[in-house]
Amino acid sequence: MIRKRSIFSVIACCLLALCFTTSNAQPTLTKDEFQQMLDSWNFKLNQAETELLKRGATEPLLVSIRRDVKKIQEQTAEVAKTSAERASRVRALLEALGPPPAEGAPPEEESVARRRGQLQEELAMFEGRVKQAELTAERARQLIERQSARLRQRAAEELFYRQPSPVSWSVLSSAGPHFLSALRQLARAPLEAWAPAISGGDLTAALPLPLAIALAFVIGWPLRRWLIRRYIRDRETERPTYTRRVVTAVMVGVSRGAIPALLAAAPLAVLLARGTSRGIVGDMLVAALIGVIAVVLTSGIARAALAPASPAIWRLTPLTDKSARALYRRIRQVMVIAATLFLIEFPARRHLYISEELRIFYSFVGDTVLAVFIFALLPKRLWQTAEATEIDGTKRPAPMDWKIQALRGAVAVTAIAIPVSSLLGFITFASYLTNNLLLTGLVLGGFVIFHGLVRELLTIALEREEAERVPVEDTEEERDSSGTLLRFWLVAAFDFALLLAATSLLLWAWGFGIADFKEWTRLLIGGFKIGKFTISLTDILIAVFVFVAILFATRMLQRVLENRIFPKTRLDLGVRHSLKTSIGYIGLVIAAAIAISALGLDLSNIAIIAGALSVGIGFGLQNVVNNFVSGLILLVERPVKVGDWVEVGAHQGYVKRINVRATELQTFQRSSVIIPNSELLSSSVVNWTHKDTLARVDVSVGVSYGSDIELVRDTLLHCAKNHPNCISEPSPFVLFLNFGDSSLDFDLRFYVARADEMFRTGSDVRFAIVRAFREKGIEIPFPQRDLHVRTVVEGMMAPRLNNPGSGGKDLK
Repeated sequence: MIRKRSIFSVIACCLLALCFTTSNAQPTLTKDEFQQMLDSWNFKLNQAETELLKRGATEPLLVSIRRDVKKIQEQTAEVAKTSAERASRVRALLEALGPPPAEGAPPEEESVARRRGQLQEELAMFEGRVKQAELTAERARQLIERQSARLRQRAAEELFYRQPSPVSWSVLSSAGPHFLSALRQLARAPLEAWAPAISGGDLTAALPLPLAIALAFVIGWPLRRWLIRRYIRDRETERPTYTRRVVTAVMVGVSRGAIPALLAAAPLAVLLARGTSRGIVGDMLVAALIGVIAVVLTSGIARAALAPASPAIWRLTPLTDKSARALYRRIRQVMVIAATLFLIEFPARRHLYISEELRIFYSFVGDTVLAVFIFALLPKRLWQTAEATEIDGTKRPAPMDWKIQALRGAVAVTAIAIPVSSLLGFITFASYLTNNLLLTGLVLGGFVIFHGLVRELLTIALEREEAERVPVEDTEEERDSSGTLLRFWLVAAFDFALLLAATSLLLWAWGFGIADFKEWTRLLIGGFKIGKFTISLTDILIAVFVFVAILFATRMLQRVLENRIFPKTRLDLGVRHSLKTSIGYIGLVIAAAIAISALGLDLSNIAIIAGALSVGIGFGLQNVVNNFVSGLILLVERPVKVGDWVEVGAHQGYVKRINVRATELQTFQRSSVIIPNSELLSSSVVNWTHKDTLARVDVSVGVSYGSDIELVRDTLLHCAKNHPNCISEPSPFVLFLNFGDSSLDFDLRFYVARADEMFRTGSDVRFAIVRAFREKGIEIPFPQRDLHVRTVVEGMMAPRLNNPGSGGKDLK
C-alpha cells in the first residue's frame, strides 16, 4: 500500500508540475533593439553565405560556419516564440474589448478607442517580429543545409578519391623497402629507448607502469580465478535451469573478458596520462594494450554466448558443438589479425615516415586480410543449429532464417567489395568498408547479447520479487498479469535505449556527422512542421505520459471507491457499479482532452472533422452509437443494474457487467449472454430485483372432493410458515381457485425476502406439503377419465365374425 501511495504521489506531483510550469518571462525588446539584433543576424548570415560560396573552404571553416548559423537559428526561434506569446496575450486583450462599433453606430468612449489603437499597434508589432524572426530562421536553416551538403560532398570526394593500384609496379617497388625499414625501426625502438635507462640505472620514470600492472593483477587475478572456479559449466550436470545458464554465461563473460580487459586498462590509463611524452615505445605499448583489450573482450563475450568448450546443454545459442567451436575460433582470429595490424600501424603513423606508396600497400594488405577472415565467418556450416529435420530417413540441418540469410549476403558482398575497391585504387573506400564492417559486427553482436541478457535478468529478478512479495488479496491471475506487464515495459524501455545507442553509433561510424545527428535529434525532440501542424517527440511523450497518468489515477480512484468507500456505505451493487463506470468514462474523456491539448491540436479543427464525419458515423456506426448511448442511459436511469435478476426474451440470469456497447448476462447454467444495450431499452425486460428483492412464490395443489378444505388450508399455511425463508409480512395466504374435474384446486402464496431463493423455497414447501398430506390423510387425486371402448371393439369384431375362416386366427 505504501508503494501505491508513493506512485500516486509522484504522478500527482508530475501532473501539478505540468499544469503550473510556465516559461520564464523574457524582457520585451524595444523597436531599436530588435532592429539592431535583426541587422546583426542578417550581417552574419551574409558573411556565412559568402564563405560557403568559396570553393576552397576548409572543413574547420565549414564547421565554424555551421556553429555560428546554428546559434542564430536558436536565437531567432527564441525571439519568435516570445513574440508569439506576446501577440497571443495582446489578441486576448483585444477580444476582451470586443469588436469595434459598426458603421453608423455610436462611437465608443475615447479611452477605450485609444486603448484599442494601442493594442492593435502592439499586435501588429509582435506579429511582424514573429514573421521576421521566422524568415531569418528559415534562411539560417537553408544555410545549414548547404553547409551539410558541402561537407557531404567533401567527404564523398575524399572517400572515392582514386589512387594508384596497390599492385602496380610503382607502388610495389617503393612500398617494399619502406615497409622493411619501418619494421626495423619498430624493432629497434624498445632497445634504443630502454638501453640508456638500464645502463644508467635510472628506472624511476618507468616505475608507475609495472606498479599499475602488478596492482591490477594482485586485485583482479584472484577474483578472476574465483569466478572461474565458482561458475564452472559442469559436464556432469544433466539439465541446468535456464536461470543458471544465464548467470553462468554472465560470470564467464566477466571472468574471461571484462576482468582481463580491466587488468590491461590499468597500465593503459597510466600511459595515456603521459600524453605526447610517452614516445614511440609508449605508443607501441598503447597499441598493444588496446589490441589486448579488444581481443579479450570479444573472446570473453563469444565464449559466454557460444560455450565452445562446454556441453551443448550450457549453450545459450542453438548452434551445434562443431559450429560453436569453429565460429569462436574464427572470431578470435579476426580480432587477433585486427589487433596485430593496429599494433604496427598506430606507432608507425605517429612517429615514422610513411610514404604514400607504403600507406597504399599496407592498407591493401590489411583490408584484404581482414576481408578474407570476415568472409570466413559466413559459411553456412558455422551457423548450423542443433535442431534437425529428418527427410527420407536422414537428418538434415534446419533451414536458416531468411533474415540471417539476407545479413550473410550483405556482409559477403561488402567483404568482396573491399579487395576489389582497393585493387581499383579506392584505398580510402576500402578502409572505410573494413573498419565500419568490423564496428557494425561488434555493435550488432553486443546489441543482441545485451538484449537477451537484460531480458532474462529482468525476468529472473521480477519472478524472484513476485515470489518473495505477494499480497494476500491478489489472485494468481492478477500477479501474472502485473508481473508480465511490468517485465514487458521494462524490456521495451531498455530495448529502445539500446537501439537508440546502437543506431547513433552506427550512423556516426558510416559517415553521418555528429552535427547532423544533433540536428535530427533536435528536430525530433523540438518538433518539425508538416504544413501547419508541428510534430514533436517531446509533446508526444508528454501527451502519452499525461494520458497514462490520468488513466492510472482514475483506476486508483475506482479501486479506492470499490475497496474502501463503498463497503462503508449502504449503496447497492448497481449504484456502485454505475458510479465506478461513470468515473472511468469521465477520466477517459479528461485524459483524452488533456493529451490532445498537450499535443497542441486545435480542438476546433477536431470539431470540424467530427462534424464532417458525423454523417458517415450516423449511417455506418448507427448501431454502435445507439448501443453506446443506450449504455449511458442504463447507467443514469438504471432500469437494469449490475446484480439484477432479469429476463430478456428467452434468457434469464444475473447482470454481471454493463459495458459501453453491450451488457453481460450470466445465466443460471453459468453461461454468458451478451445483449446489446439498445435491446434492453427497446424490448420488454422482466427485472425481478428492480426495486427490491422481495418475491412471491405460488404453489398450486389439488385435493380430492371428499377432503376437509379447512384442514387443507391450515396444512398449507403451516408448511409455508414453517420454512425459514418465508417472511411474515406480507403474510402467506391460501386461495380456493376452482372446482376441477377430479380435484379441488388451491393456491398457496407466500413471500421470500430474496428473489433468488424462490425456486429452492418453493421446492422445499412442496416436499413439506406431500409429507403433511400423507400424515393427515389428505388425498391428491389422479385425473379421472371414463373411456368408452365397447362400440369400437364391436365394430372391429363384426367383419371377423362374418368370416369364420379367418376369425379364429384373427382372435388369436
